[in-house]
Amino acid sequence: MYSMSCRYPKRSVTVKRKQTLVLIFLIGMVGFLYGCDSSTPSPPPSVLSVRLEGGVAWLGDRQHGTQLEHQKPIEMYWNQTIWTGEDEAATLLIGEEDQLWLNPNSGFRLVSSIQSNQRPVLRLLQGRLRYRTVGNHYALGTHIEVPFELRMLVADLVVTSVLAETELDIVIEDDVTTMIVLSGEVTALGNGVSETLFTDWRVIVRPGEPMQVIPPVLPDTPTPTATPTPTSTSTLTMTPTPLASATPTLSATLTSSPTATATSTSTSTLTPFPTLLPALPTYTPTPTEAPPPPPPPPTAKPPTAVPPTAVPTTAVPPTPVPTTAVPPTLEPLPTTRPTPGPGG
Repeated sequence: MYSMSCRYPKRSVTVKRKQTLVLIFLIGMVGFLYGCDSSTPSPPPSVLSVRLEGGVAWLGDRQHGTQLEHQKPIEMYWNQTIWTGEDEAATLLIGEEDQLWLNPNSGFRLVSSIQSNQRPVLRLLQGRLRYRTVGNHYALGTHIEVPFELRMLVADLVVTSVLAETELDIVIEDDVTTMIVLSGEVTALGNGVSETLFTDWRVIVRPGEPMQVIPPVLPDTPTPTATPTPTSTSTLTMTPTPLASATPTLSATLTSSPTATATSTSTSTLTPFPTLLPALPTYTPTPTEAPPPPPPPPTAKPPTAVPPTAVPTTAVPPTPVPTTAVPPTLEPLPTTRPTPGPGG
């Protein structure tokens, strides 16, 4: 009994070993057959459809790449590039609706980026491109590395459109990236700085520096200037006019009889007042409305003569001169001496 109980474990171990060897053999055969059939690898799934609408462009290197045929779609895969010639620009149709204009001596690469919300990124490598998106399926960006001492200065920019219809312009010059929003609304993430941009906004990204956001420059609003309005100016000159003066002239002739004769002469002069025109109100325009045209100069009105007012002259009654009656001078009576008589 003891010997029989010991045989069963040995037999089970032998069976397991055989099964393991068979399994290893089968795996080896499958690997060998797959290696023989995989001599021509299958192409990776396509990522982007590109069609040349005009100009000249190459898929890959300009020297060893494949020149794109006009109006013939191609499949673009990750990390592949498209370049233009030294003197040739290109117009490309990206996907089914988006358009891309590539300047001469310019190129971009198809990459993926976490910052683009899983959208394929068309990363400009050199030169300038202009992109108009309709379906909002792709993002734009740049990535520049500049060695500085013992480290690398990076200028990284990823622009994703917010609106379905957006148009952008990106240019790289002297390791500096400048992006302008021609229309629409985008979100720009550059060197750790995120901003929402609108039409006519721009950003500048330099290696090792935060992204610089530049709002549009609005034209100076002209300040309305009030045009001086001519007003009528009247100068009132008042000449003091003496009141009517009456200078009575008295003449008296004394005679033997108490009779008096008086003569009165009166002279009066009046100066008329000029007519004072009321001043025209000065118009001050509000800042929101244009100043009105200046009114025509007022026509001077001739002064209206005020008829002189006759000042009544009060005749001063003559002061009667008291007449002193001169007593008549009595002539002396002749003295007649009586003639003495003969007796006298």
